[in-house]
Amino acid sequence: MCLATAYRKRKSPGHKICENVCAVKVDGDKITLDSITADSVTIEGKVSSIDLDARIILID
Repeated sequence: MCLATAYRKRKSPGHKICENVCAVKVDGDKITLDSITADSVTIEGKVSSIDLDARIILID
């Protein structure tokens, strides 16, 4: 299983949104991040990049 960490704009601890993300759902400008621990976070923005090798999701 490939899990990622989602960050706001850049990879830094202060911009972390959600860890262990296993699913990403996009509905217009709303992004829902589901984690393996059953936590769910919904934010407004757009996905700027997903790098599964580095396990990073960046959101503007």
